[in-house]
Amino acid sequence: MPYDKHILLLTPGFPKDETDSSCLPYLQTYFKAVAVAYPNIRFSAISVNYPFEKKTYKCHNITVYACGGKNRKLPFKIWNWQQCFSYFNQINKIQKVDYINSFWLRECAVVGDFLSRFKKLPHCVSMIGQDARASNRYLPFFNFNRFKITCLSEFQANIFEKNTQRKVDKVIPLGLDTNDFANISLSQERTIDILGVGNLGPIKNYQLFVKMIARLKNKFPNIRSCIIGSGNFESDLKQQIRNLEVEENITLAGHLSREMVLDYMQHSKILLHTSIYESQGYVFLEALFLGMHVISFKVGIAQNLEQWKVVEDEDAMELALIHLLQKEKKHESIMLYSVEETVATYANIYGI
Repeated sequence: MPYDKHILLLTPGFPKDETDSSCLPYLQTYFKAVAVAYPNIRFSAISVNYPFEKKTYKCHNITVYACGGKNRKLPFKIWNWQQCFSYFNQINKIQKVDYINSFWLRECAVVGDFLSRFKKLPHCVSMIGQDARASNRYLPFFNFNRFKITCLSEFQANIFEKNTQRKVDKVIPLGLDTNDFANISLSQERTIDILGVGNLGPIKNYQLFVKMIARLKNKFPNIRSCIIGSGNFESDLKQQIRNLEVEENITLAGHLSREMVLDYMQHSKILLHTSIYESQGYVFLEALFLGMHVISFKVGIAQNLEQWKVVEDEDAMELALIHLLQKEKKHESIMLYSVEETVATYANIYGI
């Protein structure tokens, strides 16, 4: 029996199976939820780079066509795009594609733009990461009038407009699925004072995290903190931790599964997010839902709430941390955005 409509998702990565929780968890939550919410709609996905092998498989009720692109650079990346076009022809023969949704304003948008023009299909590009920034080398080559553009926050929308003079069509945060937190309890003892979660690269700015802990140690000598993540700056952070003599106060946990990250969160009091840029900051949603207090700069969906302090500089960050550490605070669950809201907004865009 044919489906009512056929939606094609173009993405750089897709979980290799339903246990692959570390692969784009924010997008995986959406893909899973939209396929469940609309069983009468066929969803197909072309995944350009990950999994790293070429194959076709089923995951979260979506048929996935993996190109096995392995993040190839130009000119070898063109082979990936050709594979996308070949997959599209297979997919379109099974059932005519009605709508294309490309994720990230990068190579998937290039492929989606070509297919939408060639096949005369409506096309939406969802900006997810740093693709709104001027450093995105793809920006000058797009005609932005050919497709709809969505993003994750007003913060990201403003940066995109500044760099392109084009307003986004819709701001759609990626929401949480409460089913992902079924085995979570807010009654856990919170033995970690300050937690950081994210890639150990320049954008996340974890040198500032380490500096904050060193400054706080003067007032709180037994302060316990942890950074979860891996990346190019790991050795630099280790050296900084040694130089500032905070080896007993900071643990570098490395890369962990999403399940383990959520477990750390329910045992932590404060999420200190030192990032200088976020398109949304999915970790904000997770931390608040798990009862953590959050301190961050004004990035992504950052907003002042009872459990979220948005600061302007390092001194304000230190003062906010001292305030939270000096007095025991309540750890209440806050749901900012649900995946049901995300699904409903995209369904309207798809026309389903």
